[in-house]
Amino acid sequence: MGDHMQGHGIRFRLQGYVPDFGASVLNAFDLPVWKQATSLVAFGVELFVREGAVNVSLRHVSPDGAEQEIARLTCFDPGSAFSPPIFLADQPEGVILPVVESASEGAEYDIYFGTNEPPLTPYSATAFILDAEGQGIAGALQAFRDYRQEHRAQSTARSAHLIVVDQNNQADPAMIQDAVSEPETDSETGEYKPVTLLPNDRTGAKGPGRGLYEIGYGKLAERGFTHFCLLHDAQALHPEMLARTAALHAFLRPGFYLGAPVYSSAATPTEAQCHYIGQPLPDGENLAPTDLTAFLRAERIRHRAGPHWLGIDTRDMHRYGLPYPLSGRDAAREYDDRLNANGLRAILPLSLWSMPSGPVDRTAKIQRPNRPEQTTIAYWGQLAVDQPSRLWPGRAQNALRQQYETAALHLKAENGLRSQGYELAKQIHRLESQLAHNNLLDPARVQADQDRANRVMLSLLRNRHAGQRAVIIGNGPSLKIPDLDRLRGEITFASNKIYLAYGDTDWRPTYYSVEDHLVLLNNRDAIAALKDSFKIFPASMRDFGYHEADTVFAPFLPPKSFEEPLSDPDFPEFSTDLSHGICWGSTIVYSQIQMAVHMGCTEIVLIGIDHSYALPSVKQGNYYLHEGEENHFHPEYRSPGEKWHQPNLEVLEVSYARARDICAARGINVVNASRKTALDVFERADFDKLFPSETP
Repeated sequence: MGDHMQGHGIRFRLQGYVPDFGASVLNAFDLPVWKQATSLVAFGVELFVREGAVNVSLRHVSPDGAEQEIARLTCFDPGSAFSPPIFLADQPEGVILPVVESASEGAEYDIYFGTNEPPLTPYSATAFILDAEGQGIAGALQAFRDYRQEHRAQSTARSAHLIVVDQNNQADPAMIQDAVSEPETDSETGEYKPVTLLPNDRTGAKGPGRGLYEIGYGKLAERGFTHFCLLHDAQALHPEMLARTAALHAFLRPGFYLGAPVYSSAATPTEAQCHYIGQPLPDGENLAPTDLTAFLRAERIRHRAGPHWLGIDTRDMHRYGLPYPLSGRDAAREYDDRLNANGLRAILPLSLWSMPSGPVDRTAKIQRPNRPEQTTIAYWGQLAVDQPSRLWPGRAQNALRQQYETAALHLKAENGLRSQGYELAKQIHRLESQLAHNNLLDPARVQADQDRANRVMLSLLRNRHAGQRAVIIGNGPSLKIPDLDRLRGEITFASNKIYLAYGDTDWRPTYYSVEDHLVLLNNRDAIAALKDSFKIFPASMRDFGYHEADTVFAPFLPPKSFEEPLSDPDFPEFSTDLSHGICWGSTIVYSQIQMAVHMGCTEIVLIGIDHSYALPSVKQGNYYLHEGEENHFHPEYRSPGEKWHQPNLEVLEVSYARARDICAARGINVVNASRKTALDVFERADFDKLFPSETP
C-alpha cells in the first residue's frame, strides 16, 4: 500500500469503530480536522475479523448529505481486509464513515483507521488530568484501565498516565491501587503505576493546576509528557475517547489544541443531543448524532473550545503558564480564554464527545482571583509541598520572574527533544519504506518467501540419489582423517566442526549440517565461510540469526518436550519428506538419516560414531564446560571453557532404534562401520572392507 500504508499491519491506530455508536457522527473520521490541524498525509482502514463473517461499506459523506462508497471491506472468515491508501489532500470536505452492512451471528471484529506515517510527535505521551470531586472517580479509573488494556500495542497507550487531582479528599487509595492491577517496569525509573493520586484539599484552591504543576515542573516532570488533557470526573469517560485524543495529540500541529462537542446526559451518546459544537450552530443547539449533515455544517476549527475537554501541548503550558487557582470548570474556562488570547485555535473533531452528568451551564461566569500573580509556578509548587498558599507581597515579582525563566528552560529542552525525535522517526520511516519496497518489512512474509524457496529446493532433492549408498560421518575420536580420503566419490553427510579436518584432506562432504545452536553461535563465521558442500539446516537455526544464502532450511519439527522427550511414547517422529519437515532426535545423525532417506538412498553407512563421552567436572544446568576431555576426532574441537550440551545416551538410542526400524521397513539397510563404537543398535560393518585403501 505504498510508503504510507503497508497492508497487513497498520502500525499506528488513529481511530477505532465503536459498534454501539453505529452509523453516527461518533464513528466518523473527520477529514477537515485531520487535514488542517495535523501532519497526517495518508491513512487506511482495516477490518480485522476474529470470529464470523463481516461486510463493511466505507463511505464518504459530504456536507450536503451526498454519500459515495470509496471501498468495501469483506471478510467471509477470520482475517483482515484493507482499504486502499486514502490521501487527505485528495478528499473533499466531509467525513469517512464505516457502515457495517452485515455481520454473522456472534461475529467478533475490529474496524480502525490507521497509518504507517511517523507522527509529528513520535514519542507522544499524554497525561490525562482528572479534576475529581468524588462522584465519578471509579468510572474514570475503569475507562482508563480499559483504554490501556485494549490499546496496549500502541505506544501512546503504554505511555499514557492518569493523574487524579482529588479536590475533596474523596478518592480511596485502595481504589487507585486496584485501577491498574499490573505494574509496568521502566528500565530507567523502575516499577511504577500509570495512575497517580494527588490530594488537593489543604488550601481550598481547586482546579487542575496541581496536576499540571506536577507534570510540568514537579515529581512527574521526568516522565516527559508531551501533551495533557484536562478532564472532570463528572464526565462519562470512554476508552475510545482517550485513545482518539492520544492519537490526535501525536499528529497535532503547533498552534492547535483539542476540544470536544458536549452532549446531554444519556445512556449512550447516540441517545443524547449535542448542545455545543461551535458557532454558528446550523439547526439550533440540539443535534442528533445520526444527523451527519447538520454536524458537517458546524464550525469545528474555531477560537475557543469550551471548558469540557481540553487537550493541549505541554509546550503551550510552558509558554502561557498554569491555570488560575479556580474551581475545575472555571479554571478550564479561564485556560481556554488564555490560549485563545495567545492565538491558539481549537479543534473539535466530530469523533470526540463529552457527556457531563448534568445539564450544561452556558451562562456561568468566571470568577478570576484578585491576585493574578497566584498563577505562578511558585504558587502551585507551594501547594504541592503543603506550604502556605499565599505569596508574601515582597516575593511575588521575584517568583513570577523565576516562573518565566523556568518555563523558558523547559520549553527549550522540549523543543530540542521533539526535533530529535521527529528526525529519528523520519529516518526509521525511510528505512522501513525501503524494506517494504523490497518486500522485506513483514517478518512473516519474509519467512514465508524463504520457506517457499526452501521447500522448492527440498522437493528437487527428493530421490536425487535413488538406489545409492550414503555415508554419514560422526565427529567422534574413532574418526581418522585419512579415512576421509577413501570417501571420494561417495555421497557423504557431515556436520558441526568436520571442517577442522579440511587442512589435512582434499575431501569435502556432499552435504553439511548443523542443528545445535551452541555449535552455530560459537562458530558462526567459520560455518558461514564453508564452501564446496550443500548446506541443509533445520529452520530453527534461523532463530539464532543465521540466514546465509547458500543454506537450505528444512522446516523444523520439534518434540513435545526437549527436556523430557521420552515422556512422549511416540518420540521420535521420523520424516521421509524434508519439504514437510525434519524431526528432532537429539543428534544431527538422526536428522541426516532422514535426509538420506528423502534423497532415495537405499544403503546408509555410519562412521565416527563412538557413542561414549568423557565428561568434565564443571557443569552449568544442562551444559558442560570443556576441560580438555577428548570426545572428538580433533584435539582443537573445543576450546577451554566452551559450553556443550549434555548428551543423553538413552534418548539417542531410542532415536537410533526408530531410524533403524523405519529404514528397515522401507528396505534401507543401515550399518555402523565406526572403527570404535559403543552403539549396538545397528548392524556392525568393517570400514576397511566397505572402503578399501587404494594403496596395497
